[in-house]
Amino acid sequence: MKEEIFSKATEYIDAIAANLGVAAEHVYGLMVQQKFTEGVAETIVGVLMLILFIVTLTLVIGAYLNPKYKTVGDGYLKAEVPSNIYAKVYELIDRTDGFAHMIIVPFLLLTALFGTLCIYSGILTLINPEYYAIKEILDAFGGGK
Repeated sequence: MKEEIFSKATEYIDAIAANLGVAAEHVYGLMVQQKFTEGVAETIVGVLMLILFIVTLTLVIGAYLNPKYKTVGDGYLKAEVPSNIYAKVYELIDRTDGFAHMIIVPFLLLTALFGTLCIYSGILTLINPEYYAIKEILDAFGGGK
């Protein structure tokens, strides 16, 4: 069984090399480089998602803990207006009567989850791109399961 899978993988690499007109070793090297590049991209996307999570969480927590208002006008025309970003976020959340929570909470959960998974997958691919290149070859003809 293992010899059959190995021969299919070798045939697959040779077929790609023949179509491209290059040596099979060159195709394998390119596949490893591609997997390394995918690992870098996944890690960057994961880090950006976690940064988005942290910024959003900071704004929401700050909206409840530190909203600041200033009084503008005199007499009958006095009004309190937001004087920092947290007060503006708090007003946005307050105006939507809880609808914002139905958007913010799943958004926070999804960005944290997908950001962590992207970083995990990206780091694994960066550490061992050869494994994922071979796995892709085996998955191409159903032998990687």
